[in-house]
Amino acid sequence: MKHTEGRVEVIGHGLVESLAKMAFLARFLSTATKAWSREQLEDVASWAQTFTSSQIPKGRMEISFNRSRGPGGQNVNKVNTKAEVRFVLQAADWMPEYTRIKLGEQEANRISKEGHFIITSERNRTQTANLDDCFVKLHEMIVKASEIPKEPDEEQRQHVRSLAKAADARRMQEKRRNAEKKQGRRSTDF
Repeated sequence: MKHTEGRVEVIGHGLVESLAKMAFLARFLSTATKAWSREQLEDVASWAQTFTSSQIPKGRMEISFNRSRGPGGQNVNKVNTKAEVRFVLQAADWMPEYTRIKLGEQEANRISKEGHFIITSERNRTQTANLDDCFVKLHEMIVKASEIPKEPDEEQRQHVRSLAKAADARRMQEKRRNAEKKQGRRSTDF
């Protein structure tokens, strides 16, 4: 940043984009503080089990094609085979709210500063194959985001408690050691 005449100029466009993206994510994820009941999570998980990639509303997506990299010889320079699918994640009311929030957390690097969720594919040499691959990727991400977090069992809780107790004991031992060290540095001459 450079200060000139009472105003701040930002040098580099990337910084502005990253700040805008961070602000968007903070606003979007602020809804994530909602507590989800076990029944709601089970409803989301059952929805994800029956959800298929053909149920993704392709009409509500922005689809574009660009030139692809990689193998293909001169064909790569002539044909737009790279598929890009984008949609506004907050407005995706065709998936549960929990899934949208988790998808935003897990795939934050795919969200643009405008709030578009972007998926690209250039694995194949045809537009249709790459477009289908985008929707398969999106389906896999949605299913992963819809998973119910596991509840820790009693053995895991006990293990965590013992680790915390051991850490407290080490911390207290270190404090005693430091106190003794400082006590030894004090002068006893009065």
